[in-house]
Amino acid sequence: MRKVFFYLFIIAQIVILLVLVGQYYLIESYGKSFKIYLNETYDYSTFNNHQDIYVEYEITEIAKEHWSINEKLSYNDRVYVMLEENTAGVFEVIDVAEHKLVTSSDQQVVLKANYVYDHAGMFKVDYRLNNEININQFVDVARDEKVVAHFKLAPWGQIKLITLENTE
Repeated sequence: MRKVFFYLFIIAQIVILLVLVGQYYLIESYGKSFKIYLNETYDYSTFNNHQDIYVEYEITEIAKEHWSINEKLSYNDRVYVMLEENTAGVFEVIDVAEHKLVTSSDQQVVLKANYVYDHAGMFKVDYRLNNEININQFVDVARDEKVVAHFKLAPWGQIKLITLENTE
């Protein structure tokens, strides 16, 4: 009986490892695509032996008219941000709430974020998106033009950066 439990334990560990490794690749099959602009003020500060570039995304700063939360938040409080696709195919912030938001169309995506601070009518949030991008992803991107990051959002909430491209 102990042998059976031992082998079941080993099989369970293998299955868990396969799920953990495979979920990153399953995002491309089952994830919802969305594109967001990189902030134009990013300075391409490099680190990690000049292999990674730190960038900011435009959706991290939210205007007061899109902020539906009335009470004062503390640092790192969870908020939900609804993005909607504009005519250019890039997603922009349309609503922020403390409760989980429900999308009403395929042109909308809801992301979890953490409140950081507010200043001068703008609210800063952190989505835990990939801010450190390998310099090799910028090879086909003109840095003097507006850059769009293409992401996929998995049904279980994980986000994966797919590509960077210039707007047409």
